[in-house]
Amino acid sequence: MTTIIKSKKQIVNAKATTKRTTLKRTFAKRGANPKITAVEPLVLSNFEQGEQIHLQVKEIAFSPLNYRKLYSNQALEDFSTELAIHGIISPLTVRKIKSGRYELVAGERRLRAAIMAGLTEVPVIVKALTDEQVIEIQLAENMQRENPHPLHEAQAIALMQNAGCTIDEIAMRLGKSKGFIYNRIKLSELSLPLQEIFINDKMGIQDAIQVASLSPESQQEFFDNHCTDWKSKNFRFSNLQYAISKFKYDLKHAPFNIRNKSLVAEVGACIGCPFNSASFKTLFPDLSKEAVCNNKGCFKNKCLAQAEVNIRKAVKEVQPDAILVSANMPSDYRIVIDSLPETTGLTEHSYYDVRTFYRPEMPQEQTYTVTNDSGKSKFDKKGFAAAMQEYNDALADYNLKYENPENLKGLYLYSGKAEIILFNPLKNKEDGFGQKKITAKEVQEAIKDGTVTPELLEQEIERIETKERRSKEIDRDKIQAQIYKQFRESLEEAKADQKPTAADLTAARLVIYQSLDWQYKQKAKTFLFGDQMLESADMYQVLANLSEEQYTYLIRLALAGKSEGQYPKNETGYCLYQVAMEAGTDIVSIEEEQAAKCVEREAKMNPRIEDLKKRIGEMWEEA
Repeated sequence: MTTIIKSKKQIVNAKATTKRTTLKRTFAKRGANPKITAVEPLVLSNFEQGEQIHLQVKEIAFSPLNYRKLYSNQALEDFSTELAIHGIISPLTVRKIKSGRYELVAGERRLRAAIMAGLTEVPVIVKALTDEQVIEIQLAENMQRENPHPLHEAQAIALMQNAGCTIDEIAMRLGKSKGFIYNRIKLSELSLPLQEIFINDKMGIQDAIQVASLSPESQQEFFDNHCTDWKSKNFRFSNLQYAISKFKYDLKHAPFNIRNKSLVAEVGACIGCPFNSASFKTLFPDLSKEAVCNNKGCFKNKCLAQAEVNIRKAVKEVQPDAILVSANMPSDYRIVIDSLPETTGLTEHSYYDVRTFYRPEMPQEQTYTVTNDSGKSKFDKKGFAAAMQEYNDALADYNLKYENPENLKGLYLYSGKAEIILFNPLKNKEDGFGQKKITAKEVQEAIKDGTVTPELLEQEIERIETKERRSKEIDRDKIQAQIYKQFRESLEEAKADQKPTAADLTAARLVIYQSLDWQYKQKAKTFLFGDQMLESADMYQVLANLSEEQYTYLIRLALAGKSEGQYPKNETGYCLYQVAMEAGTDIVSIEEEQAAKCVEREAKMNPRIEDLKKRIGEMWEEA
């Protein structure tokens, strides 16, 4: 169990700006070009001694400035048992606030343990302190405690960094190595649920650092998959390193160029990315030979983007008749296939259930150049000529197969690659899989010779029916191509009297669905279709029969997926504002809060403007 310390929202908001400003003053760099040696160690300042008194526990309020938010309940219970016997030996530090009560400055753990122990009165030292001094005392006291928890060290160091201190300055100030400081900074990025596990000693520090290096989304997924029952008495991680490894990816084997800045433009290249372990090799030389991505979502998005590039390129070069799938086809490719209009309607075949034909490779002269013992090179003309003859024969045979309408062009997807290969949907039984495929000529000769058998005639019937099925598929393709052509031509001139048909409205829903990015498309797919793998006609019917709630959700997903929605002057942003307002978003509160800030700004600005106008008037009078 963990005690989570939460300050009142209004207090935090009121003091957020002050807190950052005072910290910057507290940890200000010395001079225009500061040197690390000029940074002072973090020590408790010699503040005034203050007055020591006893206060009722109910008179003391917890400080909203304290960055420590988590405490182990077990440790507090053990401490409270000791306090019940011996009482508080070291007084707490407090300061008086406007309400007449006292605000705790230092000693929060002691106060919480005292409350648990049932103490009603505690010794305190009352001091007159500014916010800046309070923060300085809290940082110094927490960092100088004996055996502070690494999480609390991490929170303190993160606070110093957010205030503008560099890693070098913090390291000098605390007397720690830069590697130690960086690890604590990473530790501060541990999500709140995982912080609770760590603070309660159910996760080691090295494991916590590794988990903290993951993206926030990966941390949440890790928690959901492995930690939901962490509060149970017998909770323990099983093979934690293996679980963490599922969120890490070796960039040396990435199916995309890690230097490509435009593959996913909003995140840029992997080089220098904070989620790339190689980016910190100056701090951790051991990582200089590693390049591990800790952002599962980003890595998957780049794989998806690269898959789309590969598939679009292959389709553009040669329009395929079908898709060939294999056991090692990445899941990313399935997502792309289902989303791209170029692959919509293509039939699918298993790579293992068809006969494939590969274009022969032309022999290279260097292959037929042999170096003898004396180092001289000799070109094997006869060997090369024979190889070229074999190549030309094989190429002629391949071209015949390419022109054969029974053979199809397949988009073959495997191991992060996409290429077009020629195949026949009926596997040739000659390749060790059974009987040889018969031909019409062989059947006719058998009939003429009187050697025909029922089995041979059944095979001929199967061949004719298969050919007819393929011919019908080609007919459908030709019909669709003609419809597509005429439909495009009909749109060359806009007609004023056009009205949307039921099919138009369904098409609008399809266009909205196809416009979604990958993340939102998965949400929509789950919400609208569940786990179903729908054919084109089935998907059309689902879209046509969407409820108002489903259609509304689809529209809002599409709008929310556009980053332009953040900007009020953009048409998308304006539209999102109207939709959000009518959807019930509390826009009034948001605008009122911002208006209050505007009033506060103007209250500070107007006197300054008046002063400047007065100066201008005085200058004119003097002139």
